[in-house]
Amino acid sequence: MLFPALCNAQAFGEIVYTTRKCHARGITADKSYIYVSTNDGSVFKINPKTKKSVELVNLNNSGGELRDIELVQNQIFCMQSGDSGLVVNLSTNKRHDFHSVFLDGMDFYGNSGFLMGDPINDTFSLFFTINNGKIWNPCEGKILAKKGEAGFAASGSTVHCLNDSTFMFVSGGLKSRFFISTNFGSTWNNYTIPFPESESAGPFSIVPFGKERFIAVGGDYKLPNDSLSTCFVSTNAGKSWVEPIKRPLGYRSCIIAYKNMLFTCGTNGMDYSLDGGMRWTNINNQNYLSLTVFKDKLVASTSTHSIHLFDLKKFKH
Repeated sequence: MLFPALCNAQAFGEIVYTTRKCHARGITADKSYIYVSTNDGSVFKINPKTKKSVELVNLNNSGGELRDIELVQNQIFCMQSGDSGLVVNLSTNKRHDFHSVFLDGMDFYGNSGFLMGDPINDTFSLFFTINNGKIWNPCEGKILAKKGEAGFAASGSTVHCLNDSTFMFVSGGLKSRFFISTNFGSTWNNYTIPFPESESAGPFSIVPFGKERFIAVGGDYKLPNDSLSTCFVSTNAGKSWVEPIKRPLGYRSCIIAYKNMLFTCGTNGMDYSLDGGMRWTNINNQNYLSLTVFKDKLVASTSTHSIHLFDLKKFKH
């Protein structure tokens, strides 16, 4: 598959247009390539320098979207969300089926990994690995979901491994909470995040930013232009949360950190912050799904089947 030449875009950006009508919620990068996982079950490796891409796999006969993709020690993992979840190591072709589990996100740290899915029988579906995804075990600590509480798989970024034994994730819906475990999920602490109580609202993405600072973004995806309660910041490891002084301009589905900068995106645009998430500046009003960084570029996937590249140098102090 070929990509047309890069052209100028609004607000510092360059655009790489895809030629296939699929969008990517899973996106990551290494030093040479951008990797995307799509809603039609495909994974592409994109070379921005040559404007070419290669389809690595197509799982569309398995059902569900590929909502997350991770690079782990030169191996590629993708996560499929649907009536039954699936995690595939594309480098070894090893598949792990999670029957009847709707998977929301995964993350890795060294050989450890954490995987979260929606509740089954009112209990969150939580798994971990200590051998780079060869075996996934249920976490020992069980978390009962509140009524109407679940996860969101908007960009696969509601979970993080802070180190090889510390896992965190967020939930939303009628109850929004932050969960953290320091012992591979054997026990959990949880704290309320004051997002609106609605089936379509809550935190859709979270990022650690320093030792005890976390920033969660989301809102109500059915009210994408409502800027109230779209972002909350914790400076005490998730115990309490405050709204920014200047909020992102609407519902947001992904947030990432790069050096001293934060970027978030959603249905009605993209914003960045240079002060740890307390003040946000809008970049544009495009509909973006997910974000990553490739070399000196911010990479954003869109709902209109394209990949946008932004010069990170434009956002520095």
